[in-house]
Formats: sequence, structure tokens, C-alpha cells
Amino acid sequence: MIVGLIFVGIASRVLWDGDQNRIGVGWVGGQCKKASIKTVDGSIRFHTTDPKTFAEWGWQWAPWSPKFEGTDLRPYRSLLLELRVTGPKLPTDLLLSLASPGDHHLTVNLPLLMRDPKLMDGSWRTLHVPIADLKARDTKFDLTHTIQVIFGVWVETGDFTVDLRRIELEGG
Repeated sequence: MIVGLIFVGIASRVLWDGDQNRIGVGWVGGQCKKASIKTVDGSIRFHTTDPKTFAEWGWQWAPWSPKFEGTDLRPYRSLLLELRVTGPKLPTDLLLSLASPGDHHLTVNLPLLMRDPKLMDGSWRTLHVPIADLKARDTKFDLTHTIQVIFGVWVETGDFTVDLRRIELEGG
């Protein structure tokens, strides 16, 4: 008798994209005085010219609501991000973290330049970040209730834009 096993993986899931799934809300950290975040041409656009600060911004893939409990990331293997970084004074790296509901319920800041050394070349890049690499800073982060991506970078002198046009969970 021959017995075969079929493994069925979980499908990918688009959390946000500028074409079909455009619901969401963004924010800019309070230390940024000359920064903005908005949707432009199907992308989330963050721009700053702030000097000597930690520039930080986030995007929640659902409208702000105390009832939004987030997305369970455990069944997925990676986070796919489509982004580009442009400008005359680029940052030295771009850090990614995830957040779950509550104040400072975050993963560690993961440097993205090590994922793609050409990240700052001004073209659209697709990054695949393994969920396993996004470790919690402490026990407050809850992988079963993830609500947003957060980007940050120390800016010595800056004049740059980060466009994000897709956030997707890739199946397991």
C-alpha cells in the first residue's frame, strides 16, 4: 500500500496595497517636526527633512479603532514589503518593527539594508522578512494580535522619502 502525504500551506494575505486594499491609517513620531505621511499614487509616502532626530512613522492596515485586535502572524512565514527610498540626503539604514495593541508593544528594530544592500538606490525593492526574525522586545508584543508596521531611522541630516506600496503576509 502506498500512502502519500499532502501538505497544504496557508495562502498569502495582503494587509495593505495602494491599488485594491487601501484601508489604513498612518502616523509620524512626535519628535519629527518637518515630517509628513500621506497616501500618494497608490503608496504610503513618508517624507522628512528633520535633522538630528530619530525619525519614526507607522502604518496600521485597518482604520484606527479600539476594536481592531490585529492579525495573527503565526501561520505565515514572512512579511513582504514593496518600498523605495529616494532623496538627496538618504538615511544610513531603515529599521522595521511590528506593533501589537498597546503602548510600546513592539518587536526589535530590524535593519533592512542587510536584507537588500541596494535598498537606497531609488528604485522599487521587494523585501521578504521572515516572521521569525521579528523578535519581541519583551513579553508585551503579541504575535497573534499584530496591528502595524513601524519604520524608523536615526537622521543626522536628512531629506528623503520612503514610499511603501504593499504589505503582504506570505504563506507558510
